[in-house]
Amino acid sequence: MAADAGADGDTSARALGRALDLRAALHAVFLAEAEGRPAPAAAAATLGAFVEQAAAHLTLTPERDTWSFRFARVEHPKSPLWPIAWDAARLLTSDDRPPVRRCANDRCRWLFLDESRRGNRRWCDMAVCGSRAKARTYYRRRKAETRFRVRAGRGSVERGLALLDKLDETEVPGSQGKVQSR
Repeated sequence: MAADAGADGDTSARALGRALDLRAALHAVFLAEAEGRPAPAAAAATLGAFVEQAAAHLTLTPERDTWSFRFARVEHPKSPLWPIAWDAARLLTSDDRPPVRRCANDRCRWLFLDESRRGNRRWCDMAVCGSRAKARTYYRRRKAETRFRVRAGRGSVERGLALLDKLDETEVPGSQGKVQSR
């Protein structure tokens, strides 16, 4: 029984390692897309290997009025990752794919598809990164304005900036951990 637990733990650790490898490859490939440069060869090879395995397990299935691809039900440690790799490949090869962008917040590592009408979206989420950046800019502008006014009221602006910096280091409801760790 102890031997089985060790084997399951080892399998789980390998599965987690594969998932992290795919995540790193996806980030590298889509970051390269966002920056307009070629994808790193190692990341492209990793993604390609996952896509190749995924494609080998696709089946064409009739639906009511159409057909669709489905993954065959296979007990394989990588099978949960196949739909992710396949969808990423379909997105990369899509003719009508919106541009991939990187969030303009230097502390954020998120990438997003810019589906805005003008194609000029800057933030992964306006409620988190965009709002904080605009508030920080507002407070800094106010701070600069108050230097030319009465010097006695400067403390409130400085406290506001300190609060914004503290907000950047706290958890946002609905996010996965701290905002700066994205």
